[in-house]
Amino acid sequence: MLAQDESSLIAEIKSSFNNSRIPGNVLERLVYFCRSFSIEPDALFIKWETHAMSQKIDGTPTTLSQLEPLHDQLRKEALEKKSKGLKPFQTAKFPENGLPAGSTFDQYSLDNILSSPRSSRVRVRDMNSNNDAFGSPSKTIRTSTPQTPTKTDGTVFNSAVLMTPESKQSNGIPSNLSTATPSTPIPAFTQQFADRQNRANKDEVYNSHVPGILSSGAKEDTRAEISLLPKQQLKGYRYMFEKLSEKANVLNSRIDEIANILADHIKSTLSDEDQQEIEWENPGIPHQENIYVVGRICNESDDDVRMNPESIMLQCSPENGNGVRIKLDLEAYMRENDTFALFPGQIVAIQGMSPTGKCLFVSKIFYPPYPDPQTTSLQQLVEFYPSYGNANAKPLNIFVAAGPYTLEDSLKYEPFEDFVLNVEKEHPDVVILLGPFIDSRHPMIDSGKFPPEDQVNPSYLPEDLFKNQISTRVERIRKCRNGTTRCILIPSTRDIVSEWMTIPQPPIGTGMTEDATQFRKTQCGLYSQQFLSKQVELSNPVLLFSNPVQFLVNEVVFAASNCDVLRYLGNKEMAKQAQAVSMQSQQPVGSGVMDRMQRLYHYVLEQRSFYPLFPGVKEQGGGIDVERMGAIELQAAPDILICVSTLKSGVKVVNGCVCINPGSLAKGRSGGTFARLILHPLELTELIRQLKIDEEDVDVPHQVSARCRVEIERL
Repeated sequence: MLAQDESSLIAEIKSSFNNSRIPGNVLERLVYFCRSFSIEPDALFIKWETHAMSQKIDGTPTTLSQLEPLHDQLRKEALEKKSKGLKPFQTAKFPENGLPAGSTFDQYSLDNILSSPRSSRVRVRDMNSNNDAFGSPSKTIRTSTPQTPTKTDGTVFNSAVLMTPESKQSNGIPSNLSTATPSTPIPAFTQQFADRQNRANKDEVYNSHVPGILSSGAKEDTRAEISLLPKQQLKGYRYMFEKLSEKANVLNSRIDEIANILADHIKSTLSDEDQQEIEWENPGIPHQENIYVVGRICNESDDDVRMNPESIMLQCSPENGNGVRIKLDLEAYMRENDTFALFPGQIVAIQGMSPTGKCLFVSKIFYPPYPDPQTTSLQQLVEFYPSYGNANAKPLNIFVAAGPYTLEDSLKYEPFEDFVLNVEKEHPDVVILLGPFIDSRHPMIDSGKFPPEDQVNPSYLPEDLFKNQISTRVERIRKCRNGTTRCILIPSTRDIVSEWMTIPQPPIGTGMTEDATQFRKTQCGLYSQQFLSKQVELSNPVLLFSNPVQFLVNEVVFAASNCDVLRYLGNKEMAKQAQAVSMQSQQPVGSGVMDRMQRLYHYVLEQRSFYPLFPGVKEQGGGIDVERMGAIELQAAPDILICVSTLKSGVKVVNGCVCINPGSLAKGRSGGTFARLILHPLELTELIRQLKIDEEDVDVPHQVSARCRVEIERL
């Protein structure tokens, strides 16, 4: 017999488990198991012992996460008993004239009637009201037999369960089988997140020799001026209205633009004796000598099939090849070259022969050069960092995090809360948050379990969730360091609160008109009522940027993309790399190593585009709005490139550009990773002294890769 007294039950559990030192939270959970599933402590110990042997756990349970599989097993067994009718939970008395007033049929009662026409035993749901589900007065509902078989006490034979407000749960499980404790619910995944062992671990540190000075410990603030580069998609637009002719013109113009860059690049590689103007030929016309051709790499096979040497074609523009699409023969080129990399959408120049006009035999492939690195005038740098030479001068501290921000089984955003607590503790200068904020692929949203069960408002919208869980925490970030921490929000095509699932994607809260934009921002909590009433600008507003976006933090050029282009490029590329070298100069890069991740970042920089792949991937969603491809192109060579991807988080350096994948803040059932950047000012003491003497300004290279420290940190 199960002990009724709490202290007696605890003593029995300790005796059964042969351990008086069971942690308090674990002991509380075991008591809950006994109460909820009506199981004796000895029987519970036998079940635990069986589970522990299968999981190779020694001794008694020490953490709540060890008990979750056992909880699932007990719940499954209880549900099986319930479905077989082996353990009745509640019986109901019926009046002589039929069912109780205010009761309605549910799925189970209708099934019982259809399967057992002579049975009058019906499962009903008491609505505790005099009206039925449609608001009309309830009628007495009789079964097919005139009389209801009853026991001597007048109760119905218990072939089905009567669901009453006391026994009804939101998930349809009676209260004595509920997975929540009577006092404080402990969701399994949430508890696993709370019990994680790798909290604050450093997965990777780039430039570990560079000092990591926290903003909270600095004696003097550094100004962080943020500005956008031109051609960013800041307004809403109508997508899916592209005309084929306009789309073709944009794609051809892109080929011609890169063709001019390639012509200058090829000319610079020729010796003085071979100097000549590069003229692009039409490969559709037979040529018996080597010619130069420029175009976009295409995959002749289906778009879902990885490109191979037999399926590669080159699409020329009307201006530089009469719009011809021709097959490439790479057999000789692959024999002579250990390194090459091609993917659909890549724009390259090719030297080769086209003897029949139907196939181009490739002898050389030329890739676009990297864009020139950015420089800033010395006078401007002094304005950004007025304390040059001061021992108290500090670097810029920047946090970068990407969604999802909540666990698989929860919409309470526990990982995001932990991240905000880190921000409030360390006071960074800039916080960059990339979506998805309200993920359309979250299991609870994708399966239709929205609003959450604990939300009593039936009209609860995703915008309300954003307002309650995101905007409130963003406001806390904005108020750090006496309201001087800058916060940037960049959306994702998976954000359910964004109207755009194509790239370029306007900022969060954008509408087609100014009034629509203001309304959506108010819905999401990005405008306060005080702001709307006074119509005043905040001194430190939250910055809403597009996806992708390029912006400046002081002199440093940032580029951020949130469409997982790295994974898509990795799935589509055809690469051969016998030794890790540069695909442009065939010379070693840095230490002589260019691994796969560096190569994927290299594609973005080489093609000067956030999304060089064409056509877009179906999994991406709406794909690319080609008419607005200008907002997808790199407007300047970035010093720091942020590409959010499901591939492994980490830091790579390509041609002096620091490339970062911060990972996601929440990964399934536990916490993920975020990136921490420490950007030290340039050492300009000598240049400043020279400026005072010569009074002549100079342009200074940024050299960010040498003066920054990047940490990929576990939440």
